[in-house]
Amino acid sequence: MLCMFTAKSGKEHIMRKMYMDLGMGAEKEKLCAALFDLLTDEEKAEFIKTVEGLGLEGVCVKASHTEKDGIEGSEFAVLVDGMTEAEHKHEHEHHHDHELDHHHHHHHHEHVHRGMTEIREIVGGLKGVSDTVKEDILGVYDIVAAAEAEVHESTPDKVHFHEVGEMYAIATVCSYCTLMNMLGDKEVYATPVRTGKGMIECAHGLLPVPAPATAAIIRDIPVFAGDIDAELTTPTGAAMVKYYVKEFIETSDNDLGLDAAETSDNEPTMGAEKTGIGFGVKELSEPDIVKVMMLD
Repeated sequence: MLCMFTAKSGKEHIMRKMYMDLGMGAEKEKLCAALFDLLTDEEKAEFIKTVEGLGLEGVCVKASHTEKDGIEGSEFAVLVDGMTEAEHKHEHEHHHDHELDHHHHHHHHEHVHRGMTEIREIVGGLKGVSDTVKEDILGVYDIVAAAEAEVHESTPDKVHFHEVGEMYAIATVCSYCTLMNMLGDKEVYATPVRTGKGMIECAHGLLPVPAPATAAIIRDIPVFAGDIDAELTTPTGAAMVKYYVKEFIETSDNDLGLDAAETSDNEPTMGAEKTGIGFGVKELSEPDIVKVMMLD
């Protein structure tokens, strides 16, 4: 059954539902891309203007509708000083190797490890977004901070973020919460989350997939590894999903108030108002996408 409540006008208002297909994981950029894909052209322009007006130094958004392997959807990336996160990491690795080759030990790139105090200050100073969006951003960060604190046997206020503390992640979480707000009142449901498997290399060496912080975040939600050797769900992405999702369900349970018809991919189709597809950047054996449906 669709959720209904009585509006101030006295008329019953039907709460829309959002359904997130996380069968290829939850990474922050492709989550944003899928939500961006649900917007009208006018709303997309408004969103980009909002994010680039937040007051985050050097930040801009690159998002566009595209087609890959016959699938239409959107790409999304945050740029800081004109570079994507992947380009920044590549440049830093190249610069670091160059320094080692020449026995230089000074760094030209500043590594900022922010804690929740700094994150709260940044979010509190954001321009052009509501207090609700700011609360949501901090809600996502609280989930990550709790997980990082558990992993490092510390407390959330003493945690210093690495990847999550970078401006890329801050801007992406801001973008995600802004998009969720723009899409209006809704209840959010999702499939079990695919984590991927194998090992990943990070600042601390090799780590198993899911990474420790991710594993802490997803402990109480349904997940599966699948057969792809890659990190498909990151701590930031997991927190972004967990904060908003009311319930994780199998579509066969038919708990979304839909008719029984389903596609071969086990996705509900009856009552779907619009579908958004967000592309990731990984080259995998299956399309690296997140699919989101708004259900009327």
